[in-house]
Amino acid sequence: MYNWQTRFNERRAQFIARSLERLSGMDVLLHNLELRGTDPSMLQQIAQHFHQLNGAAGIYEMAEVCKRAGQGEDQVNQLIVNNTDVGRMEMEVLNETVQALRKALAAEQAPTAEPKPFEFSSQPAASTADVILAVTDQTTLYSFTRVLEEKNISVRSTRGAAATIEAIKQRMPDVLVMNVPQPDSAGYEVCHELRCSAGGDKAVIIILSQEAKFADKVVALRAGADVIFEHPFDQNKIINKLMILLERDKPQALRVLSVEDDPDQAAFIRSVLESAGYNVTTLSDPKQFEDTLIKCDPHLLLLDILLGDLSGYDLAKFVRQNERFATIPILFLTTQNQLNFHIQSARVGGDDHLIKPVAPALLIAAVAGRLERYTMLQKIIGRDALTGLMTHSTFMEQTAKLVAVYDRKYTVHLILFDIDNLSLINERFGYTAGDKIILALANLVKDSFRTTDKIGRIGANQLGCIIEDLDEYELLSLTENLLKDFESRHQVAQGISFSATASAGLSTLTPANNLKSWVSACENALRVAKQKGKNRVINAQAAQAWDTRTVT
Repeated sequence: MYNWQTRFNERRAQFIARSLERLSGMDVLLHNLELRGTDPSMLQQIAQHFHQLNGAAGIYEMAEVCKRAGQGEDQVNQLIVNNTDVGRMEMEVLNETVQALRKALAAEQAPTAEPKPFEFSSQPAASTADVILAVTDQTTLYSFTRVLEEKNISVRSTRGAAATIEAIKQRMPDVLVMNVPQPDSAGYEVCHELRCSAGGDKAVIIILSQEAKFADKVVALRAGADVIFEHPFDQNKIINKLMILLERDKPQALRVLSVEDDPDQAAFIRSVLESAGYNVTTLSDPKQFEDTLIKCDPHLLLLDILLGDLSGYDLAKFVRQNERFATIPILFLTTQNQLNFHIQSARVGGDDHLIKPVAPALLIAAVAGRLERYTMLQKIIGRDALTGLMTHSTFMEQTAKLVAVYDRKYTVHLILFDIDNLSLINERFGYTAGDKIILALANLVKDSFRTTDKIGRIGANQLGCIIEDLDEYELLSLTENLLKDFESRHQVAQGISFSATASAGLSTLTPANNLKSWVSACENALRVAKQKGKNRVINAQAAQAWDTRTVT
């Protein structure tokens, strides 16, 4: 089976071959340095070679190579700091270090045992989750069961700690929701039993506590609870928290941007994190950082510190001054373990400082822990970082609530805006220009509609807006004027002035609509607006008539 171990051995062999070639290049550099005497730029190049060998060798468990490369880096850095002339003695030391490195690499070419694979959970996502409800109050139990089953989540109910432990032994649940105390005990032994069982580290434990004392909360957390709710209970908050915690071990949609100029380190990071289900973008040239950051729109950054002319600290400062990315987790991954590097990492807004070579399990755990808190915070905030509008999930939740309580006493409209040809603008001017256009449309929509109306960024270049108590004809006219205003505003990128346009679809809620049919009708109207030439608004009725004529 072609697995991570196989890829590890292949990359290890490739690293040895590349490193031996690199040492041949260092021989040339040292020879030229001996002919020229002191040359700071050449010393910097040699130090960089040693630095990259030191970091990458640790990935492949080559302790002797790490040791020799580290010695070489220290030797060259000492010459640079002291501004020492490179004489015969210094050249002999550097040449001996290179030869020792060559010998250490040659020894690593001998057949070695398969490296011990790192372990991580990678269960395929099921279509439903399994929840044990150890809830004593029958009204609460019935209410929770009804809501969860509507979400296609299976429910098992138990009464008492002993019965709950038996249910856990029969099948490990995805979630345990439990009252404390239980009828037959305090209940905390159930949490301990679950956590000690196979797969129990991944389960979610929610405690509904009748106790309000701080000491009881500490006991619950020590037993393994993820979150504690106090009486009186808010069912909506508990369900929302449950759904958030259920998603914490589904990282496949989460994006990581790794800035690493060493190809072996970059390949290692990508291999480890992709094996854990993350989408990883690697960047070797930090000068392309801004455009890559916007294009990738990552949930987490992994930054090397030493990147040539730019450093990871420079990139972190740039990120932290940008409101859109101000809260994104930043992890520094570097060979630099001196205290001053740790201090600087914290000062520029870093969330962690991992030392190369980092164990795969530690890298995954560090990334997963930071991403869990970040995504939870984003859901709590419910706002898009670029535009300040509601996120897709928050907007759809608000829309669903409107549909649920709708009556004929008032009118409710849904408008979807989509920027025309944004991908072409991104290709020509870069993603920074595309972001400015998205923000310009968002600000125009906010200015044009009442602040009480609900506006969200529901796609990369798509906005949604809920408008209440406004005549449809008046709303169509208002939207047309908005689109004309947007077209008239000159956009500037790379010194070039140009115009951007947007299309819109409109659908009015009726008693016959559910959430899906309402949104689908609006999406269809937007599609027709695009087909009819873009830069216009079409309502659902006109779109349906257009489709009928087209088919005929």
